[in-house]
Amino acid sequence: MVQALVSIYTDSVPEGLISWPDVYKHYVLSLLMTLGNRVGTEFDVRNAEKFQDFLSQLEQTYDFCRTYIRLLELSDSLDIMKQYFTVIIPLHDSHDSIPDNSIWQDCLIILLNFWLKLSEEMQEMALNEGSVGKFGFDPKFLSSGLKVLMRLVMEDSVSPSQVWGTLIGYASCGLIGDFSVEILIFCRSMLYAGCGFGAISEVFLEAMSKCAISSAPTVDNESPDLPHLYINMLEPILRDLVCGSHEHQNFYHLLSSLSKLEGQKEDLQRVRHAVWERMAQFSNNLELPSHVRVYVLEIMQFITGRNIKGFRTELESNLLSWEGWDGLFSTSDNSEASANQGLPDHIDASSRFTSTLVALKSSQLASSISPRIEITPNNLVNIETAVSCFLKLCASSSTQPHFDALIGILEEWEGFFVNSKDEVDTTEAIEATEAENCWSNDGWDEGWESFQDEEAPEKEKTENSNHVHPFTCLLDGNFQKAHRVVPV
Repeated sequence: MVQALVSIYTDSVPEGLISWPDVYKHYVLSLLMTLGNRVGTEFDVRNAEKFQDFLSQLEQTYDFCRTYIRLLELSDSLDIMKQYFTVIIPLHDSHDSIPDNSIWQDCLIILLNFWLKLSEEMQEMALNEGSVGKFGFDPKFLSSGLKVLMRLVMEDSVSPSQVWGTLIGYASCGLIGDFSVEILIFCRSMLYAGCGFGAISEVFLEAMSKCAISSAPTVDNESPDLPHLYINMLEPILRDLVCGSHEHQNFYHLLSSLSKLEGQKEDLQRVRHAVWERMAQFSNNLELPSHVRVYVLEIMQFITGRNIKGFRTELESNLLSWEGWDGLFSTSDNSEASANQGLPDHIDASSRFTSTLVALKSSQLASSISPRIEITPNNLVNIETAVSCFLKLCASSSTQPHFDALIGILEEWEGFFVNSKDEVDTTEAIEATEAENCWSNDGWDEGWESFQDEEAPEKEKTENSNHVHPFTCLLDGNFQKAHRVVPV
């Protein structure tokens, strides 16, 4: 009827006269809106049966309308099809997680299949119109990513809740740009949903191998790779830290995704190194607030698996250390230079890193004595420099809160120097063992064991005499003297 009405006008159609595409568009959108309005009231993401019923009705609605959708302008068709992706978002708003079991695994496979059908038909429509690059969205990448995600969930490499979080995250932020934009959003959604490096790298590498890369230039005009992907996901998190954000879960997800030795080991190490270097550079920025630098340094210390006193409970419950990683020896000299200028060359990367963290935490404690006091890694080069610094702190202390701060600083320094001594002892023990093995191969076996037995008591006596770290005795003595001399 509408077509007959429009055909009356042989020249131009009057402005405001409804056309048949308008009717189709209104009809399709009204059906989709009706289903969307029922999502929050009739369907429950905690009930797998109701969820499957919703997916069935959603796909039936699409199959019924697909002919009308294809008769619309390409831009209108694609906008409507995008709404078939985003209609699930209200389900997440009411309950953000789903159980990890085989029933929900089947539900997610059904949803993935429907999304895959949508993306492939969007790609077909764009190709038929010759407009793949004109509507600002690359469905080819989405098809590729969904196929990999489908395989991963069927192989139990990712959990149903991780897939659900990925799809919700992508539906909320994606479907807006070309390949370089979409791949970042999709992989970031996987990351924030708790997926590991192995799964994320598989999606990324598969997409890179099958999808044409956008002609839009990237940072430094380099092709996207896994290290660039992770750095691009890390940067906004670091910016949020500077702005004072207290939401750190995405930071923990990013770092924990690199915790296991999975995926291509070489790729994993390259990504770890890139992330570590960026965090080291960030933590050495003297313009940042000290509490931000301390927080990042504590995280770096934690993911190496090295235990130091006073780790936040938040880190222990939300963050995983990196298997087979000792990033303390991977930080470039340049990234350490700004915070450790003047330190002797024999101080290794581990000591430089830890001394920076201890110095910052000590400065925070000393601020209660005087806000002008700044403790640097130079003050912690050895016991003598530490004692000299501590005596100056004692001289500036005059109240009980000051002495409480001194006790806290003592505890920080004692842990630092004891751990440093333990590392040196371990290294010397390894070297001694290697040297002993060399001697055993040089014909010194005969009579050598008895000589070692005679030497053992003296060695044991020496070890026992050093059981109390000299730093503790020396500083405790000065602290006691200062506490007696300085009036409280």
